[in-house]
Amino acid sequence: MDKRQNAEMTMFATLENELDKSSDIYAANTKFKAAVTAFKADKLINTNLAATTHTNLTGFSQEKLDQKVILADLASLLAGKAYVALSLLGKTALAEQFHKEPTDYIGIADLECASLATNTIELLTENLPDLKEGYVTDENIAELRKTNEHFIDLKGNSQQVHEVAPELRKAFNESFAPVKKRISFILYLVRDFLKSDPAFYDRVIACSQLPTIAVHHTSLSITLTDTATGKPIEGAEFELLKAKKKILTDHDGTAEWYILRYGNDTLIGRLKGQTIYQQPITIHRGVVNHCDLSIEQEQGL
Repeated sequence: MDKRQNAEMTMFATLENELDKSSDIYAANTKFKAAVTAFKADKLINTNLAATTHTNLTGFSQEKLDQKVILADLASLLAGKAYVALSLLGKTALAEQFHKEPTDYIGIADLECASLATNTIELLTENLPDLKEGYVTDENIAELRKTNEHFIDLKGNSQQVHEVAPELRKAFNESFAPVKKRISFILYLVRDFLKSDPAFYDRVIACSQLPTIAVHHTSLSITLTDTATGKPIEGAEFELLKAKKKILTDHDGTAEWYILRYGNDTLIGRLKGQTIYQQPITIHRGVVNHCDLSIEQEQGL
């Protein structure tokens, strides 16, 4: 389950709780009551599918987790010092590139954590001339690099891994859309209570808002489809020119870079050797940046 799915399930539960507590208010409104019943039925399917996920402890490593904490503490310490040094030099935009909190590293998957630490090492190295005055040294960077390499080399994972069969994962992912559709019906029908019980109306609206999704890193995702059919396009290569990063779209037409520096870059797309997209892009800090792209299939065939 990803962060958005977790936030959506929280919203579902919050709304259901409000509707259960306020059932007397809409007991005589047959259409609204039916909409609530349908919502709860689809929500139950979603909840039951979520429950099919079980925890697998076989790959968990306490040593890996302990090393992740050490890595997070050191990386955030040096990043914080770099932030101060560069801010005092008036290089605010550059200073903001650094991830300064241990949770930025601990709160993500092991592979992403190692990538983020590598990114921090690169930033520190590139800006070392501005950091040497009592903030960060060559020895500090060497220690961070060694700590990160040790973390990468350790076997196992730092988290309790949740596993689920592919067909159940697919069913779980697809179970969100019906619930959200039912909520949209409820939001239309709850207007009946706008004058008769505005407090109830306000509570339903408030409970239908998606909670804030915490994002601790900067990423970019792309979805590529065929303009004529709407079908996903697999195997397209996308490149960030300045970042020198490449990635391929999967069978869903999606590709994602999980750890990026924010700022301006150029996004280039190629399919079977032909350039299908080339545009400037601004990558915003600390969020999941997303691009929906569509091309005429014959362009790349």
